Amino acid sequence: MASRPEFCAVCGDPAIGFHYDVASCSGCRSFFRRTIKQEKEYECKREGECMVERHLERANCRACRLDACIEAGMNPKALQSADIDIPNNKLAQMIVERQLIKRAAAVALIRPSTSVSVEDRMQGLIDELVLAKQAHDRIRSSIFSPTPFDRYDLDKVFNEPSKIGTHWGDMMEEGNRELVKQSIIYPIHQARAPAFGMMVGRWKFWGLADSVYSIEYMRTFPFFESLSRKDKRLLAIHSVVACSVFTRSYYSTEQRSEVTINPDGLRHNKRWATVLDLEYDCEIIMAIYRLSISEKEYAVLKAIVCTDYDIIGMSEEGRTALEQYQTACRKSLLSLVMARRGLIEGPRYFAALLLLISTLRKLDVVKKKEHKLVYHTIYRNTPYESRLVEEILYEDPLL
Repeated sequence: MASRPEFCAVCGDPAIGFHYDVASCSGCRSFFRRTIKQEKEYECKREGECMVERHLERANCRACRLDACIEAGMNPKALQSADIDIPNNKLAQMIVERQLIKRAAAVALIRPSTSVSVEDRMQGLIDELVLAKQAHDRIRSSIFSPTPFDRYDLDKVFNEPSKIGTHWGDMMEEGNRELVKQSIIYPIHQARAPAFGMMVGRWKFWGLADSVYSIEYMRTFPFFESLSRKDKRLLAIHSVVACSVFTRSYYSTEQRSEVTINPDGLRHNKRWATVLDLEYDCEIIMAIYRLSISEKEYAVLKAIVCTDYDIIGMSEEGRTALEQYQTACRKSLLSLVMARRGLIEGPRYFAALLLLISTLRKLDVVKKKEHKLVYHTIYRNTPYESRLVEEILYEDPLL
């Protein structure tokens, strides 16, 4: 069972769940709804500084509290009530417009602008991707633990509020460890199936969990929500495995490990049965060590891995959005490499980084073949079958 968020994204108080697309406490949820319903206009007497210290003066300045709700992403369109006419509510429309402008500003990072230099645009994109990388790492180490018993599929992940920016709490902190274990162990006992060996040494269903985390990472791309349902599905089916392998490989190098290691300490130390097993668990790790990939280079390269636009069945609009974003990422990566490696070594190193993408695609094919031959037959029609994993690893992406 997926845990609820720990803190309110508006004020920092304990959250009670997701409301209007944002993790929030009951007070901020009620305040936002009441303000929209009454179309209240507030004025701050301290020039918008009241929420700097978060909850300390939250109740004393309603203008700053509303601003915090808007910045956190509370969506007026998510208010479902017969007594609130959202289309004709001026405050709601103002908030929607403000949030659209904010998203447009993010998109502007990858579009030509006469007021911002090329260098500034590239640096802005690099900074955003590093932040997305760090957010991805945090959610992997958090108490948010998707399991097959949550019945996740692609549509459910796309339709739920984004979870990657929520503070869930570190799974390794005292008091959180048992919470994560219980989210797995309890359903296993209820299922009455002999899958205990599957869970030895594990705190999470990492195959499923990393699939969800990778999709949440891709949802940080400024164009993602504008994609059609079909394009989102195609992108996920095409990119999730490569993204997951690259993510856990780089995390393993950050932990100074030569084999795959997960945030709960699970390390792959088995004797590899085949060369393909060895490649799947170690090849990218060894390449990262060999190339000494920096955090910034990794963050930008991962975005390139996840924005392949040469996907059969992708719409022209989706293909264009992916191509524009990937082009900006490639230019940013080249600028990083040239600055770090110099004019002589830079081009060769840049080509070596891009070759990693081909290796990741090969491992994607290996994983899907292995799933169809082994895991699909074992877990099909059992409580441990994951619809999300089946969609990514088994189904024809054109369906």
